[in-house]
Amino acid sequence: MKISLEIKPNSEEEIVIRVPSVTENTLALQDAITKLVNNPGEISLGDKDNETFVAVRELLFFETLDGLVFAHTATVCLECHKKLYELEEELPPYFVRSSKNGIVNVMKIRSIQRSITGVGEISFLASAKKTNLSRMYYQNVRDKIQEMRLK
Repeated sequence: MKISLEIKPNSEEEIVIRVPSVTENTLALQDAITKLVNNPGEISLGDKDNETFVAVRELLFFETLDGLVFAHTATVCLECHKKLYELEEELPPYFVRSSKNGIVNVMKIRSIQRSITGVGEISFLASAKKTNLSRMYYQNVRDKIQEMRLK
């Protein structure tokens, strides 16, 4: 695969992917680029009286509790106005579902502790916070770590 960058002053930004045929990898690349380009870099969190803007790259994980979605950074936990399925579509490709009620940032994972009962635990870099990893989503998280961090 050849990667090139062409600079044309006074022209509209454009990303072109030239391939001999459309494959699953091509579609995944297109999706990843679209998410990165369209991602504003910040997300609005908090309640109706206090809105806080947080850089997406600072987020550790999202979780649902009593019908509400909460976003966690290393130091704070704020309410999020979107549902998990909406976040899953909008977040950059380094976020992945970790359980029925959670999404994690694989770039911030320090360790994964598996359990015989099937519910594992994810620890994060520079934070004492932890979240659950269900057996059903374990392989997806491992694959995303492999894709985003180890290649």
